[in-house]
Amino acid sequence: MDYKNKKCKHCNTEFQQTCRQQHYCSTICKINDNVKIDNNDCWNWQKSKTRNGYGRFSYNKKIELVHRVTCESVHGPAPLDKPFALHSCDNPSCCNPDHLRWGSVEDNMNDVKERNRGVKGENHGNSKLTEEQAIEIIDKLKNYKRGDGVKLAKEYNIHFNVISKIRQNKLWTHLPR
Repeated sequence: MDYKNKKCKHCNTEFQQTCRQQHYCSTICKINDNVKIDNNDCWNWQKSKTRNGYGRFSYNKKIELVHRVTCESVHGPAPLDKPFALHSCDNPSCCNPDHLRWGSVEDNMNDVKERNRGVKGENHGNSKLTEEQAIEIIDKLKNYKRGDGVKLAKEYNIHFNVISKIRQNKLWTHLPR
């Protein structure tokens, strides 16, 4: 089927339509026409979003995440060892290519830790202790003797491994020692 030449809704460039619904000459124009730039220079997606706030749109006949398509358009395909599009701005609706980079799960977890964005302490869904109890345990562990871990675990009705990880500074790491 022949489609007529049309002007891009974003940049006004004339292009050959490949289907009737095509209003943009490129994916980047489609993205740029649907963002609002904020004070942090984030390009916030204004259309459909996931429940976690990531922009999504129809691309090549399937629903894609806007930040991933932007990252791929500007930075090239995702390397096998870094398959995730990470935000330097911590804003899921942002699709500014300067705020995006390819990264691994480890890179993402390091970002969470460095930016103090992770859920920790009693706010963590699996926590059996309050912050006050964790502070008490840390205090009691300062004079640790063999067998104290088992006693503390029974006293606080938690598994011995929790006491061990607190002692090794692998849990409740945000609390002073």
